[in-house]
Amino acid sequence: MNTHNSSVASDNRPPISWVSVFSALLVLLTVLYAFRDGLKLMVTWWEEWPEYNHGYLIPVVAAYMLLLSADRFRATVQKRAWSGLVVVGLGLFLLILGELSAVYTIIQYGFLVTLIGLVAYSVGWSATAVVWAPLAYLFFMIPLPDFLYQSLSNELQLLSSQFGVMFLRLVGVSVYLEGNVIDLGVFKLQVAEACSGLRYLFPLMSFGFLCAYLFQGKTWQKVFIFLSTIPITLLMNSFRIGVIGLLVEYFGISMARGFLHDFEGWIVFMACVGILILLMWVFALMERRSFADVFDVRVPPLSDFKVFLPAVQPTFVPVVLIATILAINFGTSRFQEREEYIPDVPSLNTFPLKIADWQGREQAIEKVYLDQLKLSNYFTASYSGPTNTDSVELYIAYYESQRKGASVHSPKACLPGGGWQIAEFD
Repeated sequence: MNTHNSSVASDNRPPISWVSVFSALLVLLTVLYAFRDGLKLMVTWWEEWPEYNHGYLIPVVAAYMLLLSADRFRATVQKRAWSGLVVVGLGLFLLILGELSAVYTIIQYGFLVTLIGLVAYSVGWSATAVVWAPLAYLFFMIPLPDFLYQSLSNELQLLSSQFGVMFLRLVGVSVYLEGNVIDLGVFKLQVAEACSGLRYLFPLMSFGFLCAYLFQGKTWQKVFIFLSTIPITLLMNSFRIGVIGLLVEYFGISMARGFLHDFEGWIVFMACVGILILLMWVFALMERRSFADVFDVRVPPLSDFKVFLPAVQPTFVPVVLIATILAINFGTSRFQEREEYIPDVPSLNTFPLKIADWQGREQAIEKVYLDQLKLSNYFTASYSGPTNTDSVELYIAYYESQRKGASVHSPKACLPGGGWQIAEFD
């Protein structure tokens, strides 16, 4: 019965309207143009942050996953869903919000929400559900918001340090742990941000999602495969830190630097991939099936992309969408180009260093940090109380403008990134 319905859906499929395909392409190009600032920065992050170097592969892999779903898409009846335009509206709202708040991440997520809305409008929600995995996979190409990245990095640094020290103690190495600093006596190793494990976690999670999608097994097994990437990364990164500590203990501090340090990283990442494959092999044994049966990697012909073209049918909506998106883009651009009123404010250098019985000592921020903060003026000082046992570190930043690229950095993002822990935030 299902086979008959599939063939009917395939045979009754409307012919390709190349005019509609061209108009859909124009809509897509218009969306890319409207979201260009956020997408441009996203690609810059792929280039500059090792944690996101795999971002270039995400659209390619998503296209491969879309190709794999061509047969199921062909067997699904597509019916335009006008509610998809509501989702498009939500995506455009995120574009406006991201432009006004100067938060690029909101713009990047708004782009994907808009894309999902366009797909739902064109083919309906049933057909969109068929291609949900390629669409969801695109979210892996967006870097985490800075505050979330820093918080996650800080937690992983501490956990990796603790598990690494446990390994060293198991093999008989005397070691003391203070925060993310491993004290070996003669040498001290700091588990820095680069050693937090995020360089493994992000690419491994995207690879785990692909493996779960290709795995022909039960749903709980697919979920387990994907979620297992988190403990695998944590444990293997901790093992790497332990091995480095062991090498430093017996061969000197040079073992923690240079090519060997980076080479160990590649070995650990490939070991993580190996463990993930081993996990799928165990699931195959549990089902008494061969690995090739449960992990069927096919290379479908590129011509299967034609399956998706008839879904684009003639409508007036693309013209309205293009006009709306361009109008929104013009409005946000005008907002960014508006003349700002910048009031005359006294220099923060006039802030008093003597407050009651407290005496302050003014300090300076290094240029490398000022270049990142992009502030207009600042004041930072260390105040000591009357007994010299109490102290307060004061930091004030002033921004004449908070447009994109020059916005306030939350302490929740900055302090953990420097190795500090926030005990209280109020």
